[in-house]
Amino acid sequence: MERTRFYQKGTLILFVLLCTVIWPVQANHYWKDANVYFDGFSTGIIRDIEYAEDGLWLGAENGLFRLAGEEAERFELPYLTSGYISDLELTVEGDIWLTVYGTGIFLKRRDGAIEKLEQGEAFQSAWQVHDTGSTLLVLTVGSVLIYDKRSSEIVRKIDGLTKRKFDGFPYIFSNKEHTLIIEGSDVLHAQDSSFKFDEYEIEKYWPRLSTVSHIAHHRNVYHVVGPEGVYSGSKLFEPEIYRSADRPLKNIKLVTSIDDTVTLVGNSLSKLTKTKVEAVRWVRNLWDDQEIGTITSATESEDGDIYIASSQKGLIYIPTFFDAITTSEQNSGLLTRALGRIVDGNSISSTKLYRKQIDEVCDIGVEKPFCQKQHLLVSAYGENDWLTVAVNNSQSNIHIYNSEWQRTDQLDVDFEIQDITISESGAIYALSETSEIYVQMSRTSWRKLPIDLANTLKFDCFFFSGKKEIYLCSKTRGLFLLDLDSGTISTEELSSSHRVKYIRSGTSDAAGTLWIATNSGLFFKNIKGDWMVLNQSDGVKDIDFEYKGLVAAKYAIFTDGDIYNYRVNSSAFANRIDSRQRRASSAVIRVIDKKSGKVIESAENNVYDLVQGDREVMLYAFINNYILRHDLKLEYLLSGEGDWVSSESTYINHDLSTLSPGTHTIALRVSDPRSYAKQLETLVTLHILPPWWRTWQAMIGYIIALMALSYLGYRNYLHRVSEQGEMLSKLVDEKHTALENSGEFLNHVLGQRQRIMANLSHEIRTPLALVVGPISQIMKSPADAEVPELLDTANRNAQRIQVLVDQMLELEKLDYMRSRPKQLYDLDHDIPKITYDLKPFAAAKEQTLSVKCSTGKSILLYEDSLEKILSNLVSNAVKYTHVGGNITVKISERSMQLLIEVSDNGQGIPDDMKGKIFERYAQLDKSKDGVGVGLALVKELVNVNDGHIKLKSSLDEGTSVSIWLPLINTEYQQSEENSVVAANEPERPDYDVMLTPPLEDKLILIVDDNDELRHYLHKQVRSHYHCLVAGSGRQALEIASRMRPDLIVTDYKMPGMDGLELIVKVREQFDELRIPVIVMSAFGDPKSIRDALSAGADSYLTKPVESELLLLRIRNVLERQQIQIVEVSTENSDDEAPTLPDFVNEKDQNFYFKFVNTLESNYTEESFNRAAMASEMAVSERQLSRKLRAIFDKTFNELLKEFRLDQAKQMLAEGMQVTQVGLEVGFSSPSQFSRVFRDVLDMTPTQYQQENVKPVRRTSQL
Repeated sequence: MERTRFYQKGTLILFVLLCTVIWPVQANHYWKDANVYFDGFSTGIIRDIEYAEDGLWLGAENGLFRLAGEEAERFELPYLTSGYISDLELTVEGDIWLTVYGTGIFLKRRDGAIEKLEQGEAFQSAWQVHDTGSTLLVLTVGSVLIYDKRSSEIVRKIDGLTKRKFDGFPYIFSNKEHTLIIEGSDVLHAQDSSFKFDEYEIEKYWPRLSTVSHIAHHRNVYHVVGPEGVYSGSKLFEPEIYRSADRPLKNIKLVTSIDDTVTLVGNSLSKLTKTKVEAVRWVRNLWDDQEIGTITSATESEDGDIYIASSQKGLIYIPTFFDAITTSEQNSGLLTRALGRIVDGNSISSTKLYRKQIDEVCDIGVEKPFCQKQHLLVSAYGENDWLTVAVNNSQSNIHIYNSEWQRTDQLDVDFEIQDITISESGAIYALSETSEIYVQMSRTSWRKLPIDLANTLKFDCFFFSGKKEIYLCSKTRGLFLLDLDSGTISTEELSSSHRVKYIRSGTSDAAGTLWIATNSGLFFKNIKGDWMVLNQSDGVKDIDFEYKGLVAAKYAIFTDGDIYNYRVNSSAFANRIDSRQRRASSAVIRVIDKKSGKVIESAENNVYDLVQGDREVMLYAFINNYILRHDLKLEYLLSGEGDWVSSESTYINHDLSTLSPGTHTIALRVSDPRSYAKQLETLVTLHILPPWWRTWQAMIGYIIALMALSYLGYRNYLHRVSEQGEMLSKLVDEKHTALENSGEFLNHVLGQRQRIMANLSHEIRTPLALVVGPISQIMKSPADAEVPELLDTANRNAQRIQVLVDQMLELEKLDYMRSRPKQLYDLDHDIPKITYDLKPFAAAKEQTLSVKCSTGKSILLYEDSLEKILSNLVSNAVKYTHVGGNITVKISERSMQLLIEVSDNGQGIPDDMKGKIFERYAQLDKSKDGVGVGLALVKELVNVNDGHIKLKSSLDEGTSVSIWLPLINTEYQQSEENSVVAANEPERPDYDVMLTPPLEDKLILIVDDNDELRHYLHKQVRSHYHCLVAGSGRQALEIASRMRPDLIVTDYKMPGMDGLELIVKVREQFDELRIPVIVMSAFGDPKSIRDALSAGADSYLTKPVESELLLLRIRNVLERQQIQIVEVSTENSDDEAPTLPDFVNEKDQNFYFKFVNTLESNYTEESFNRAAMASEMAVSERQLSRKLRAIFDKTFNELLKEFRLDQAKQMLAEGMQVTQVGLEVGFSSPSQFSRVFRDVLDMTPTQYQQENVKPVRRTSQL
């Protein structure tokens, strides 16, 4: 007997321990999934969180986020940032300091404006900010900066302690009383705003701690946290109690109170008892320490809700029923084992097991009497006894067992029992298969209750709700309530929004709470008799539940969902319900300017004075509760009229611009279905003032103005009548004077034009003579040795005549300048080329023209602007500078502007001419050549390119003209290093186009004058074919003549040679190659398409063109072209096509062609080496080697040797002598040529010539 009792007590203890310990350990964690997506964006790792009046703020890797109820918003910083938000700090005014690690510190003001704290590079490594009021403590890598907000200066930098520097980021604590900087076992402490720090070790005040990881001032008590435990006291340096921790305290981020117990929030939760720090066990229901990662921040709301940021799960929080509801995976066996322990023990309350639970319990090895026979149900009976029901041939047997499962009684009834329930007095009520209810009167007699149940109702379960009420469950008709006194049955509605018809099961727990499991959620009945459903925020993730799956034990209820099993602690749940029902919430109000998005501050407490029509204003109200965002709604009432209107969400946006003048009130309150506390009402008062033109002062002004106008009108009428005669007489005089003035003006204009034409004809005479003279001399002596020089003179002066004529026309074209295309100038390349053509003008007067360009950037100007500006400025300087004078051209960059300075030491400009020198037809010296349009043209060109010009001149000292033009950056100006990397790592397109192997070696030439489109098409096409680009039709012809492309893709409209002209030229010059052409154009009209096809285009695409469509069109055209390849002549097929590198960008392509041209021009010179090539290419030898390695993967000497040997092979094949070939291609001697030839080709030049003698056309093989 003693052994039996010990077994019973042990079973009870084991049950309690397993229910409170084993279940949570094996439970499915509430935060199983990550919570990192808000407003359609991923946060990345959330570094810090702060709860403010206007929402929950998240500082994360991917930006700044605000959560307010159902609303999630991501904020873009108005500055370019390269880092991530590492810290948020709230100010007393409601502003937020944002620390962006890698960029700097920003202040987001309450009205929405974001400002950057400018301190150069000092704040780029800032990690954390502490706002002390007048100063900021800025934590950076290895130092703490003290920033004075009033002077906007860093007043002090703390790099470490007396004996050592900071190793990383020290811990900072700061409030009104103390400022502490802690690293390791050392502490710096300051007590006032002067920040005079004392230094000491931690053991002086907190001897049991090795270091301090967190300090909190919570409810007037300081808590100093270290790995070993916590010191607490009303004074920071006079702790009153030390509590040791049962395990090391790590990464503590928050000290708060849960159920009046001080709790430490970190990677795990710990609570302070009287003597020590203990782990909070229920936290294991929420998350797993290993899976959650690192806690990066924690905060709490004004309602006591705790929000936590973790590295693995993102934003998590502690739900309302965090310690009351536990989940486990479905089919985990936990629920079945718990039921088995309930049956084994005597912790019985209203436990009832149905057929499914009976089978599961018996299957795990529980040996009870009900496992030996098919039983319908097993139910608790009293405090320690059990009752089982078995059905046999329309009869039922009820067996009564004691706590040791020894049968004590048997009741036989003559109807088939479907369910039973036990009243508080112990009476057994039975529900038959025919939905009739019987009550046990004695051991052998049963009374049928005189209740008229509809024949169509079929009940599956029922249970007591109180002494005189029974709930009946229907699988298809819902829930019904039976009143035993009156015998009436009524429908019980679980939800106000829809009818819940499918009831799975129901029960009541030990605390008296009623539970109903349905296909629409798990419902409970609160103390006011309202049914509530548990949702995600409560820890219940299922909607549908198992049929007859609710089981009540003494301390908890159990139920099966579709996905999870649930255990609800009855007492804890009752406590949470009570707390939830007493919560009162309020709305947050903002009045916002719709245009700027900024918050408008109220004159008083939520009282706003607005002017109708002054600006568009919106009332924005929201509930700042993210956890209960699905439960709470916002209601409003306008001017106290009508009923409250629900917004059906947690926020309201109401346009105030339509309100009429007067006083309006808007009342707002929170609708919380689970709370019975009176919700706080927020009242907004709006004084809408009429616009100024509708005020009473304006009305009086209108009347006065109308009277004044009437009087003035009458006086004006009399005055007009009296003066009408005079006006008629004066009109004749005025017309006569106007005619005279018009005549004088026309004479002036005609005279000016005549003078201009005279100057132009005079200017043309000299170059015209230098054209006619040399041509006449050539006609007389065409074989004279001076003929080239004479032709050059004639051509040069003919161009001069053209320039003179063009200058006159150029001013007329300036009005249309902005419609011309723009040209990208490479200053390193184009400035020397432009100024080189101007040097002969200075040399003719023995003048020195020096040019210095100190910038290598590019500038985008209207076409020919830079040439005309430099040409006119230099020619003017040459003209007005004496023989032997000096002219200087300086090109530099200042503040993102290109500065062009042209100065001379000539005669200078008089003061009276400085204001006129840039006017049209203005001439400083009438005896000089010219018509006075050069400087006027320069000024107009500078203006149209958004620049400005400045003149500085002194008589007999010289003149200086300075021009500023805005610089731009282009994506084509890549560094040499980037080019090398890009060459080794080509970009891949976003799509996959299948190409047959023969097509992958084809060469595509892309022609377009738009730099960005050309660069984009090059990137897309080069992933599938060899690709070259050209910026004009002329450049395309030059490339085609050298590289022989397999297909050309050209733009329709281009300056100079357009796409149609290019097609015609290609057909004329390369007809034997049959090069197909695809035309791209923004014109999609039939005429444009017809013109392109008529010119010889093979295909036509209308812009914008999808890259995949273009690639498919290229492939189709090339496949059709392959059919014609067989027909190519033998002579053409024998030509070896040049080997083409894979160019990463257009700059590499241009470098390639320039290198090949230079090599072709100089390879015959024996002394030509890498230094000479670098000089010709205008780069350093090191840069040359890096570029050659990136493009060709060879050195300069290897390329030069291969090129010379390729040329030699062609010469040998043409039959030239070996000795002559060696010297022709640049070798120092025939023997060196033969040795190199044999080393590379494994045969002598003579042997090669004998095998390959035939006519061969020369091509470069780079």
